[in-house]
Amino acid sequence: MSEAKTHRLMPDTIFAGRYRIVSSIGEGAMGTVYLAEVVDRDEERCAIKVLKPKIASEHSKGTERFAREAKVGERIGSPHVVDVLDAGFDEATGLHWLAMEYLEGLHLTEFIHEHDPSVAVRHRLLDQLFDAIAAAHRAGVVHRDLKPDNIFVVGPDDEPTVKVLDFGVAKTLREQMHASQTEGGLGTPLWTAPEQGKGGEHIRPSVDVWALGLLTFHVLTGKLFWFHANDDRSSMLDIATEMLRDAIPPASERAKQLDVADRIPPHLDGWLARCVVREAEERFANAGEAHAGLKEVLAGRPSPMAAPKTGDAEHAALTPKTPARTGHDTLPPTKRRGAKPSTGIGLVVALVAAVVAAVAISAWAWL
Repeated sequence: MSEAKTHRLMPDTIFAGRYRIVSSIGEGAMGTVYLAEVVDRDEERCAIKVLKPKIASEHSKGTERFAREAKVGERIGSPHVVDVLDAGFDEATGLHWLAMEYLEGLHLTEFIHEHDPSVAVRHRLLDQLFDAIAAAHRAGVVHRDLKPDNIFVVGPDDEPTVKVLDFGVAKTLREQMHASQTEGGLGTPLWTAPEQGKGGEHIRPSVDVWALGLLTFHVLTGKLFWFHANDDRSSMLDIATEMLRDAIPPASERAKQLDVADRIPPHLDGWLARCVVREAEERFANAGEAHAGLKEVLAGRPSPMAAPKTGDAEHAALTPKTPARTGHDTLPPTKRRGAKPSTGIGLVVALVAAVVAAVAISAWAWL
């Protein structure tokens, strides 16, 4: 049986004429990632990402996304975006592939929870993350799926380096003029801006700003901004209602609820309100603008950007009904149980349907 049919590359296989496979290091719905050595280059290693032949033959969007990932990183040119070294189609195995720099480190949430970094290190992580996405926005690229699993932290604990992964979901602003309705949003529910669930809408850099706001809270506190997402007992309905309907509280109020108030800078409320506001046009326009405001806040000064004048801001003191806390601060499981009907059944169905649709779309995001 050929390696293409099994979707497996065995150790010591010479792949694409120049890579020696060492081992499999991860597998997802669309393919597998291998650790490989570059032939004739002592100790030079890379990660080989391989697309499953079935995906390539049955889903043209999967192949397009794969090819896109090979091009986007080069276009951005940031030291904080993972380097794609090479890409191609291997005739011998019938596999589409790309070679990326091999990273040894932890995903963002793992790094924060395992190392409990100092305030200075947390600020360093944010600075590099915003630099990466600002560079993408300047290049006309919107990531669309920013989340802890797509942010890798490498290097020494006291001087870590951020690497943003998975630009395969990314779209250039020009490409979006021709995007299909089913592909237009993408993203992962807990970090996805509300407009990403509306098929066919033009996706702007402000969707990344929404995610960056949530990620900033996560980096500073180690918690998730959505209260119910910190409790594994919460239902999908609880989380969907909080994300899409309930008033969004100030960062300081949410931090008090989660017992991490001491980790919130004094002037973060107004800044975060400009990121996590449901009306896209009221957010910071792009990551560069948001970063400029955040630098002021982290330096102990109020951001010159005023909070948005929206229903969310006016009623910010309102907070959603909260269940008893368990102390968990991990991402909630993908599948949840216990969602029960309540009043306003039409709204409830719409909210849950929106999250379920986002989950289905995000199944395309892998590794």
